[in-house]
Amino acid sequence: MDHRQQTSFQRLELEHAQRDAGALEDIENSNALTTDQSEFSRGYVLRMLAAIASIGMGTNAAYWGFSPPAAILTYINEDIGPSDNASLFPIIWTLACGISIIFFGRFSDKFGRR
Repeated sequence: MDHRQQTSFQRLELEHAQRDAGALEDIENSNALTTDQSEFSRGYVLRMLAAIASIGMGTNAAYWGFSPPAAILTYINEDIGPSDNASLFPIIWTLACGISIIFFGRFSDKFGRR
């Protein structure tokens, strides 16, 4: 960072940080992780909102794929004939979700945006 471009606060911060090596490292890490708003590409906010919305829709789809059938599972079991295997539904659903995450994660890594 050029001394001419530093504000008085930044100079004071660096003076205090030079006394403590850990604080200087924290400042350098903080500067590396921050981005000025002018550096964002056009449409960044829209893409971020779309990503958040898609995560929310995926979560809702996962909940609604499991919750309504689980809530009425006893009635479904009575209608199609009593079976002890009806209690396996939550176990199978959980295992299927875990296995599908492995495959779809791999597919998104392979065919996703690069």
